[in-house]
Amino acid sequence: EKWDAFEGSLRKSLERAIDFGKKCIAEKDRVSHGEFGRLFAGHDDAAEGAIPCTHKWANKNMRMASNPSISNYSHESNLPTDLNAVYELALMSAPALEQAIEDGKVTPQTTRDEAKALRKEAAGEKPAKEKPPVEHSLESDRELVECLCAEFAIGIAGILNRTPDLKPIILTHIRLITRQVEQ
Repeated sequence: EKWDAFEGSLRKSLERAIDFGKKCIAEKDRVSHGEFGRLFAGHDDAAEGAIPCTHKWANKNMRMASNPSISNYSHESNLPTDLNAVYELALMSAPALEQAIEDGKVTPQTTRDEAKALRKEAAGEKPAKEKPPVEHSLESDRELVECLCAEFAIGIAGILNRTPDLKPIILTHIRLITRQVEQ
């Protein structure tokens, strides 16, 4: 019974994501070129009263809403409850997705990775081969650590140049990481 209620809320989330996507599509058609992104709080120059999500998330919702096999609520019970998995399926053509649903390849338990594999299969792409485990030597591990630290430093410097007020938060996280490594 608890699971049914939880799954019901996940289904409601999918419905809301599709509805939001449809509204975004309509709004994008309404506003001037270049203005749509400003409607979202994640934009560098967000409009007053911006929607509290990123333009990227809106695009995902729009993609889900624009695929008729997803926005057709008659398939709702066959679709995954994970919105990221549904987004991967939305990247398929509607006929390919319809076929995958009919073949039982798409279920409420379909994961994002499985949806991605279905999408690639439908597009005729070969599935990615698993990479063999890489043997690491002490020398290669040192090189890897040095490379990661250099990339980390470059990334942090870039963030601090754009938003210096994040310095206390970054320092707190670095201290936490340091404590975890020292344990």
